[in-house]
Amino acid sequence: MKETMKAAVFVADGDLRILEVEKPEITHPNEVLIKVEGCAICGSDVSVVSVPRRHPATPGTVIGHEYMGTVVETGNGVNGFSVGERVVVEPNIVCGKCDMCKTGHSNLCRNMLLTGFHYNGGMAEYSVMPDTQLHKLKNQNIDFELAVLAEPLACIVNSLNKFKISAGDYCVVLGAGPIGLMYVELLKASGAAKIVVSECIDIRKEAAEKLGAIVVDPRRESLAGAVMEKSNGAGADVVIDCVGGLMNDALGCCAAGGQVILFGLNEAAENMVRPFDISHREIRVLGSYVVKESFPRAIRLLEDGVVRFDDVVTHIYHLDDIQKGFDAIKNGEAIKVIIKCNQ
Repeated sequence: MKETMKAAVFVADGDLRILEVEKPEITHPNEVLIKVEGCAICGSDVSVVSVPRRHPATPGTVIGHEYMGTVVETGNGVNGFSVGERVVVEPNIVCGKCDMCKTGHSNLCRNMLLTGFHYNGGMAEYSVMPDTQLHKLKNQNIDFELAVLAEPLACIVNSLNKFKISAGDYCVVLGAGPIGLMYVELLKASGAAKIVVSECIDIRKEAAEKLGAIVVDPRRESLAGAVMEKSNGAGADVVIDCVGGLMNDALGCCAAGGQVILFGLNEAAENMVRPFDISHREIRVLGSYVVKESFPRAIRLLEDGVVRFDDVVTHIYHLDDIQKGFDAIKNGEAIKVIIKCNQ
């Protein structure tokens, strides 16, 4: 009889359950069995279990893609990983064969397997992943609460490779969720002169202020007006939409010659934009999607303490209480929630 384990399974729209499922087994030489320590809840996970669903996912899939754990078994073709080592998982499995992969755009792979959406992920006691998706932690004693942030941080690092930030820039971050707060830390480390954060939720506003950002609540004052005031009429050199669908807000506070980075994903959002407003002011608009060769640098930032995310992780729950984590996010009580997957 096969061993079983607990896992958070996406059953149907709005239906996430902790089920007893078969413990995964190594079936290919390059696979590694991991005992999961922790897995963070991403905004896309919230979108999967929302009604209506706002992110594609396959029913029956174990959710979770921001996770890390300890190697407990390796396939006979695995090199470079040993039992007992702690690793971080890079969740997006690319084919390496399509035109996107072969032209250096692996993050746009046409055959990508999205772990936690279509391929069993990390909200479980155990997970099997190809060794190509694992990164060994040089600091084997790093707190798991920090290590699980490697995936979202790697996505941000990927975006930083696409645009230019210079010391003294005025920056605007739209949204102070986990991604927005991480951006604040990285923009500070890059030499930003001022960072204005647009946010409505109290706990997020407080966290952004602790990180040294100037917080604007767009429900109570004009974001564009506030940015112009704080930048002495210049506008923002860099504007980052961490929410998705805030193109007009971004353009409204961007300086001539500035940059708008579209990071947040909202498939349902539509904006009416005047191309004239972009071309006339020579604004550079860039999209950024997931991870591309940025995991090692993200891990380095965490291990070397370049960035601190003490105010980002606000709640930790055990796997059995995962619904409490989702509820805390939905109710605006939490910023980043981490699930401990083993006792």
